Amino acid sequence: MKSIESFVTEMDILPYIVGSIVLFFSIIGVFFLLKKDWKNVKRTIAIGVLTGALVGGFVFYEVTRDATKLSADSKADFSVEAMALGKEFAADMANSGAKYKDKVVEVKGAVESIDKDKTNAYSVIMKTEGGIIQCAVLPASNETAATVKAGDNITMKGKFTASDKDDIDGLKLFLVEGIISK
Repeated sequence: MKSIESFVTEMDILPYIVGSIVLFFSIIGVFFLLKKDWKNVKRTIAIGVLTGALVGGFVFYEVTRDATKLSADSKADFSVEAMALGKEFAADMANSGAKYKDKVVEVKGAVESIDKDKTNAYSVIMKTEGGIIQCAVLPASNETAATVKAGDNITMKGKFTASDKDDIDGLKLFLVEGIISK
């Protein structure tokens, strides 16, 4: 199954597809309008609306469905210590990013902090070599996340999505769909 991120990336062409459909039906509609063929104008509008609804429905379904269904029983593609993961990225960010992209990674280490936003979504931050690992936690792990404190050693599993490095914050690694086990 595809992750939402990979689907959205693959669907960058979507505006061009929708625009082409709209342009196509607009041209046909204008043609029939100029010929004063009202029956075909109505048919063209109906087909355009139906096609737009089908494309819109497909996109809505793909974006909102649970693409990976990551759970505590899901097998990790990689299991690594937080500090070791940071060292690997510090040594070769490009190759490490390609290696872990869209893979399920199980990370063990100490919690630096845990954040809860206004929608009650948790995010766990682990310290790593030269930066942090941030993992957005799935609602299924909210009870566990609520008991985690800074300094706790935990294991978290999530899908690796991105890495970043700058002079201010250092290395940042991002996981989504996180599951926490203590």
